[in-house]
Amino acid sequence: MLDSFELFLLGFACVIDTVLMLVIFERINHAQVAVWLRLLIAGIWLVHVSSFFHLMLKPVEGSIGLSFDHSCMTLISVGLLILPSAMLHAAIRLTHSGVVTRPKTNGRYTILYLPLLLVPQAAWLVFHDQDRDFIQAVDSISRLYVAWIFTANATSAFLFWRLRKRIPAPGAPSFLRRLSVAILTIT
Repeated sequence: MLDSFELFLLGFACVIDTVLMLVIFERINHAQVAVWLRLLIAGIWLVHVSSFFHLMLKPVEGSIGLSFDHSCMTLISVGLLILPSAMLHAAIRLTHSGVVTRPKTNGRYTILYLPLLLVPQAAWLVFHDQDRDFIQAVDSISRLYVAWIFTANATSAFLFWRLRKRIPAPGAPSFLRRLSVAILTIT
């Protein structure tokens, strides 16, 4: 019963995420959406869709089912590594350029995505795990991930908290205050 409910919720999240992805990647909207926001949504989409298929494939036996399941778990790793990086990217970008629709491109933000270098290690761990348990499979790199997500989220929350007085949009102080608290709570 609980697995069915979890599957339903993940499926529902997948539908919402997919619609959101289609909207932001539509040609007319593509240029107006910040890179960090596209990456945040892509990361969330990867986590939800991969988790959905991972749950669906769990009872499937055989080498093909196992390969697809391992691929899903690898994509979960990619999504989980993108999320804190994109959140930190958003906080730093908004701190530097404010709410500018199309700020000047700056390649220095790519350094925030260095944790994605853990993806090959995560893939290796996942593909060499026969239990099909994601948390257990990536246990050896989980401390690095926890350190990264703690650092990225704490820094993001601090920057969003400071931004609340600098962004002139109505409702921005309240939103940024709540966002900071939510990020710290999630962390």
